[in-house]
Amino acid sequence: MSAGSVAPSPARSPGVQRECLVLALVGPWAQGRQRLAHVLMEGLAAASVAGRSADPAARAEPVTPCGGHFLLVAPRGPARWPVNLRVEILDVPLGHPPGRLYPPGWPDAALLPVPAVNDPLPLLDESLRVLYGFGLRAVMLVVLGETPLTSEALETAAARLRELLRDGPFARAAVETLLTGHPRGLTRFQAGLADWLVALPRAHPPDKPRLWIESAEGAGGGRWRMAGLLAGGELQRGLEVTLHPGDITGVIERLEIRGVECASAAPGQRIAVTLECPDHASGGAFRALPHSISGSVLFPTELGPATDTVDVLLERAPSPFAGAAPSSWLPGDRASVEVGCATGIESARVFLHRADAAPDGGALAQLRLESPRLVWGGDRLVIRAGERPDEPVAARVLDPEGDRKRWQRRDQVSLLAARAAAPDDVRVWLGSQLRRDGFLPRAGLLKRTLFAARAVEAALRSLVAEHAAVLAGDWVADTNRWEELRERVAALVDQAHAAHPERPGAPFATLRAALAETLPDPDLADRVIQGLAGHGFVRAGDALARAAHRPALPLRLQPAAEWIRQVLRETPLAPLSRGELTREPPAAEALQFLIHTGEVVDVGPTLVLSRPAYQELVTRIRTELRRRGRATVSELRQAVGCSRRILIPVCEKLEREGVTRRAGDYHELRRAPAAGKQRGDRPRRRRLGPPGRGHSPGV
Repeated sequence: MSAGSVAPSPARSPGVQRECLVLALVGPWAQGRQRLAHVLMEGLAAASVAGRSADPAARAEPVTPCGGHFLLVAPRGPARWPVNLRVEILDVPLGHPPGRLYPPGWPDAALLPVPAVNDPLPLLDESLRVLYGFGLRAVMLVVLGETPLTSEALETAAARLRELLRDGPFARAAVETLLTGHPRGLTRFQAGLADWLVALPRAHPPDKPRLWIESAEGAGGGRWRMAGLLAGGELQRGLEVTLHPGDITGVIERLEIRGVECASAAPGQRIAVTLECPDHASGGAFRALPHSISGSVLFPTELGPATDTVDVLLERAPSPFAGAAPSSWLPGDRASVEVGCATGIESARVFLHRADAAPDGGALAQLRLESPRLVWGGDRLVIRAGERPDEPVAARVLDPEGDRKRWQRRDQVSLLAARAAAPDDVRVWLGSQLRRDGFLPRAGLLKRTLFAARAVEAALRSLVAEHAAVLAGDWVADTNRWEELRERVAALVDQAHAAHPERPGAPFATLRAALAETLPDPDLADRVIQGLAGHGFVRAGDALARAAHRPALPLRLQPAAEWIRQVLRETPLAPLSRGELTREPPAAEALQFLIHTGEVVDVGPTLVLSRPAYQELVTRIRTELRRRGRATVSELRQAVGCSRRILIPVCEKLEREGVTRRAGDYHELRRAPAAGKQRGDRPRRRRLGPPGRGHSPGV
């Protein structure tokens, strides 16, 4: 019998490739699961289509309460998997109340035994709804029977089952029969199973590892040895990890795969790790855990912490059988949440958002768990309510960092609605969070989701290329939020020009202070301000101005400015001191305006000169130094005809600007660079900005 076709598994983010396949034995019938396990582990003979390796190190191991593994040999045809494929078996009881659950998004495929006697449909309906809720579509239903049943009776039951599944979500599920104790039936089942397994799509899980602990024991000295199934990504020796529940941190000291020590392990394998916990050397933290360590999860500490509030998309699970109506209910105020074998069954309160914001008749909701659990964005959950435990509801985590205070805010509902419409699109997830938060640190984007880091980086580049995001150093900004800040800075500059037309622009310090309240990092304010330079704005010293702005003296300052001009004209080389010129506030403002416009030169803290007077004085000093070679202040004073009060500040200014230099008590001109200077030598750049202290055009 043909194994039938298999529906493709949901797309997963590119990540670490692996050479293993995880196969779950699922369902409420323990006897059927054990019978299938026996067939897989002990009865699978080395044949042309499937078998166990002759290598003793790769032989199939006995089935444990958690599972086992066998080696599948597929020699014919271009297989999607390696010729020697290791298949890890995971025993997954389903039903209500459910037993240990498998990790969200795993395994790759499931075998669901169905007894050929009695009426299996009620329990089968519930089991398939749970598989649907966890996102597993690659399912093979195995109709089990034993003598005195005949193979024809099993075929009839299988045909009926295919007809029931024909138009439902598992229409492409494989259906096989297995008559135990019948050699020919066993061989046909083995062949069909092997063909089905090697035809499965080769999924690439994300790079977010979680080790689902199946056993643990103390190793002494603050060390614990744990074994389990690795899902989601690679683990490396030396990685800091956290055990949850309990939130016990440690470092992976040793990592083993089937007894062989290695530096790293790929997902889809059962591994053993030795965890060094120096802070818990006594083991008291482990003994204080409210449950057995078996069933916990080990994950990289940087991908935590656990959460007690998650926003989800509730989906009405369709009936797996043709013609049956889908579940028409949504959970009430209180429900139980199944979140994977690591976290078991957790009681939660369910708060519904607007139902019309979710697609296909679903609903957005917030789950408030009684205790924190490790849940990531994209994880699939199953929710049951006390009044309808046999009709589980599927849930998809849309925001693992739910906020109980702002859960109904418009921006949060918009984020959830966008993700609900495209739950597998990393660009939608990243764009929706940027629109909600405005700014995100570039390091660790979407780290608490199932998306691989490479996929997130590619999505970021795409958003930047489409002008939906802006890179700003260590931050990523939403383009609309970034433009709003630029517009706000432009408005502040215009206000500064209107209020003080005599000034060059809005001071940087004022602009930074105005933006600091709305930005997560003060450096972002500088990037916003600097980004405007060259786009209709210019830097004017320590201020930002419109490129077309020209300082203009207001009427109230014009009399003071005219008085300062008159004083500097009448006594060009013996003016009043700066303090005497600015005794009145209007005079101080007027003087600052004249300095910015270049009419007056800021020589020093106590001295200003008109520009013609300053240029004339500088010309006399340069002429005298060329004639003498060098000169003291006294010699220069006699030559240029001004007092030491004026000459000393001017000489100091010329030294600061690199025109002259001191040699003891003497002043001399600096020599110009030689004509044959080395390539790469550059002349001293003048500081851009308006004339003022430290800047004298024309010198």
